Amino acid sequence: MKNLVKAASLLIFALVLQGSGCPEDGSAGLQDSPSGGSGPQGLLDNPGSDDDRPADSGQDPADPDSDLPSTHSTATGNGSLAAGQACSDTAACGVGLACEAGFCVNAGEMRIALVWTGQTDLDLHVRTPSGEEIYYRNRNSDDGGEFQKDGCIADRCDGENGPFSEAVLWVGLPTQGTYEFWAVNYDGVAAANATFEVRHDGHYETFSANVGGSAGAQSSIYTYTVDGEDSGPGDLRINSHTHEQWVRGPGVTFRVDTGSEDITTVSYTADGNFTLGQSTAADDFPLTYTFNNLGEHVIKASGFDNSGMELDNHEITLVVMDRNDGLPNPRSGAVVSERLLAKRIQHHAGSIDLYNVQVSGRNDGADSRSNINASANNQLARQSCYGNAPCGRTRLDARMLQAMVILRQVYGYSFRVTSIAGGSHSRRSRHYRGVAFDVDIINGRSVRGNTTLARQFMRACRDLGATEVLGPGNRGHSGHVHCAW
Repeated sequence: MKNLVKAASLLIFALVLQGSGCPEDGSAGLQDSPSGGSGPQGLLDNPGSDDDRPADSGQDPADPDSDLPSTHSTATGNGSLAAGQACSDTAACGVGLACEAGFCVNAGEMRIALVWTGQTDLDLHVRTPSGEEIYYRNRNSDDGGEFQKDGCIADRCDGENGPFSEAVLWVGLPTQGTYEFWAVNYDGVAAANATFEVRHDGHYETFSANVGGSAGAQSSIYTYTVDGEDSGPGDLRINSHTHEQWVRGPGVTFRVDTGSEDITTVSYTADGNFTLGQSTAADDFPLTYTFNNLGEHVIKASGFDNSGMELDNHEITLVVMDRNDGLPNPRSGAVVSERLLAKRIQHHAGSIDLYNVQVSGRNDGADSRSNINASANNQLARQSCYGNAPCGRTRLDARMLQAMVILRQVYGYSFRVTSIAGGSHSRRSRHYRGVAFDVDIINGRSVRGNTTLARQFMRACRDLGATEVLGPGNRGHSGHVHCAW
């Protein structure tokens, strides 16, 4: 169970022998830190046997619509109840307040909440448009976001079924841009069903999510975009305010919300030229389409009146996965951009642990976390400036990033990445080209001393198109696995 203060992991550095091949700063000497993942389970010559992979997608396989938000008209109350008083619905709470997990709370200018029942401890994570992550260890963001409470602090969930909630509040106007939010299972007591509630600018939206039962399991990532435009009669949005979304396919249902009675028909196109179809429903304009190709698609919805005049349109970027959260093998090329893949890796922060310094202890901004953050912001990744490192920048390879996502989502591995483009390696190392990554912990166990586990991971890398795979048994790689494309 969670104590009053969640203890941070202690990083211990150890000296290791340098060899040829990768010879990095020495990733084998890092402390083992369990990350709560499960064994390999996947489509490509599965090396594992037990399927305990966390169900970390928020979409119910039996319900292709469950990832889509529900939109309501009442964001705050107009009743007499004060903040902190028990409530059964928002209407009973006072002006500027909302009913959340049974109590009236301050809705502010924007509030993103996670609500769940059951005895497991879930944590809310919110990433702001600037990339800052708000959660129980970082409670205040530069843009005014405030983490309100820890739903299960001091073992509050023991023997109780809730409802519990955690929330991030913006008292002032939130920064324009896209906000990402997801849930993480902290203690692994059980799987949980949860609801995200977003209140902003008079809108109230809910997103249903499932969180797997293993410690570190995550829900799908959800997004809400603050566009700075007042909602008006012609306002049209695909899947409400979603800007980027990863969904299970190949069948995907789109919905358009609009406040205009003049919009009578909505047409949908993909990737600028392919017409998906059109809807003439009178309310939320739904359309279900089955994609022949998994991967990244730009979807545009255009709303027309009876005369055929376009009144409004909206675009979203959609990444369509298969029913098992899988993507095509990157051996034949990536199907998702580097930026979106890097953002997906950020989303799996509890299972893909990105080391935030070099394994030698240097803090030079070229660590694996900084590399992924740069790629997520559509920037080049920094290389180190010591030893054999070239002291420049490089683009991270989409095939490599897609493989990292598949290793997590399909094979079910959790792993710690100690190096991508940074660090000092051999002079011709593929790390400097942004096509290689190193891993020293797999499923919470050190590569050193776990040769069988390391070889399974190495085989998965080869299956996914890696052409240079090194690990225990190769000189200089007794404590880590190196995969390069």
